Amino acid sequence: MIILPVTENGKLIDGMSNYDSLSENNKATVDSFLDSMLYFAIFSDDGISDVTLPSKSVRDFCKETGRVFSPKEIATLISLNPLLTFEELNLFLRSIKSIADSDEYTNDENKILSTQIEEKLKYHKTLEEGFLRNNDNSVYSYRIRAQDWNQEVIGHFSTFEKAQQAAIDFISKNFSESEHSEKPTYSIIKYFIDSDTEIAFNFNNKNERTTYYTSNTSGTEYELKIDYNTDFAFQYVEVPFPFRRGDFVHTIDSPKEEIGIFTGPANQEEYETHWEFLRKLQNENSLDDSDISLRAEYYNEETKTFSHSHPFIPTLEIVELPEDFKHKTIFEAAQNLIKGKGSIETLQYLIKEKS
Repeated sequence: MIILPVTENGKLIDGMSNYDSLSENNKATVDSFLDSMLYFAIFSDDGISDVTLPSKSVRDFCKETGRVFSPKEIATLISLNPLLTFEELNLFLRSIKSIADSDEYTNDENKILSTQIEEKLKYHKTLEEGFLRNNDNSVYSYRIRAQDWNQEVIGHFSTFEKAQQAAIDFISKNFSESEHSEKPTYSIIKYFIDSDTEIAFNFNNKNERTTYYTSNTSGTEYELKIDYNTDFAFQYVEVPFPFRRGDFVHTIDSPKEEIGIFTGPANQEEYETHWEFLRKLQNENSLDDSDISLRAEYYNEETKTFSHSHPFIPTLEIVELPEDFKHKTIFEAAQNLIKGKGSIETLQYLIKEKS
């Protein structure tokens, strides 16, 4: 759980809007407090925390293997963490910049990292202001994100506030807690009519902004001008993982019933071969994140088939199938097959009879 600081009048310092409105003296006080608090949250245990690695399974394994993450790697992992809100992301990036600027961490890589973070924070501020500013030449729509739901864009609204309230009302009306284990999330999309530019923010089920995406921003103030080969947010980070072929896994930010079967390395020898392969690609500048080539099989109840996905390792947990899991026998048969046991006929029979 991340506890964010508040000002003396009780308002949240969210890393963007409220922070920039403070006096210089108050900013200095907040920065000092943030540096000490966030330093502990980020850099304790060699950078292994729920901020960098939300998965307890992965955190524990990294500690066992003695993995130590550099400030740049920590910045990358935080940027990729889908569980952080937009405000939390900016808070942690600001703290990492402060640490990268300190005498203890002074080196060429951290100087570059500090500059990149400063530019990223400026971009985030521009993007946020542009998204929230109501314009005559723009409209807002929303998209509901829920399992087994058609995610079409809905409505046209003159302000962000109206679009968000419409999304909240739609969820309240159409998704009852008794029928859905997880409250849906949603996106708000802003369209600039005269330029086809789009800015969108995703919101979690607490109505907090999380990730963002843009399109058709070339030539506008919202264009992200970075070198993807060197920018910290797009770098490959080697994250040790405890998963072995046949393990049941679950991604933290997905519905609890969405369980997969890991199909990666089966043993230590294959695990080491996996890293040798990735390091070779890294030397060839062919990598940009830590989940490449790792797969898990997920069951589609509608088509009655398994298909693979590439889960994000820092958010993946090892789980056991609940006793009341709807497709328990099917998953156990598929697990045996993936481990080289059982038979395809058994799995096909169970899918036909049990689903």
